[in-house]
Amino acid sequence: AYTVCSGTDLPLKPTVTSTSTSFTYTWSGDGSSKLNSTSLESVTFNATALTNTDYTLNVQVVDKNSTCSGSASTKVTVYALPTAQLTTTQNYVCSDADITVSANVSDDGSGSGKWTNATEVTELTATVDGSSYSAGVNTVSYVYTDAHSCSSAVVTKDITVVAKPVAPTPTTISYCLNATAQPLAITGYSNLLWYGTSKTNTPTTTAPTPLTNTEGNTIYYVSQVVDQCESDIAEVTVIIKSKLE
Repeated sequence: AYTVCSGTDLPLKPTVTSTSTSFTYTWSGDGSSKLNSTSLESVTFNATALTNTDYTLNVQVVDKNSTCSGSASTKVTVYALPTAQLTTTQNYVCSDADITVSANVSDDGSGSGKWTNATEVTELTATVDGSSYSAGVNTVSYVYTDAHSCSSAVVTKDITVVAKPVAPTPTTISYCLNATAQPLAITGYSNLLWYGTSKTNTPTTTAPTPLTNTEGNTIYYVSQVVDQCESDIAEVTVIIKSKLE
């Protein structure tokens, strides 16, 4: 019996024990339609199947001189090729972050995977570390090989590495005690995220308005977002004085 992956040619040749050297060959069976010939000694079985399929092949060998004959049968199992597809939660990664790439395969996942341009975590998952690549498109490649040693086609996933934007460079803001303050703003930047007076706060796009009823310095925290990636957090110092100097 033979096993072969779909898409692979299987050479076949019967072993004949005889003192004669002249024979005719006749191949038959439900697998004979996949042979390149049904009358040659050496034939090629074209193994193609969309699902795992068993085929039967028979060969009859006849001695041209004595008309004596013999026959044999064998089974050929053709295993369908597995398929794979790569998925991510998003198609980009910031240069200071990483992203997980998952392989969805057509069987139970008990085979092995080969990753290119990604760091393998398991046979079916890998990570792309944004800090390991230059900004731009990084193509992840993957091949899955199942328990029958049959391999999928190469599948790919493009992950765009986005450079980390620069942090805003705010200036110090001063107000007189009890003056009417305006929401904080930084000229030249868009898509700002404001953390209020603590870096641990949940950021918001709404700029805070400083309180001016107490003298002293207050630090506010802000970052900017460019192409969905966030910069480092910068400090905005607001000074409240009894009178401006």
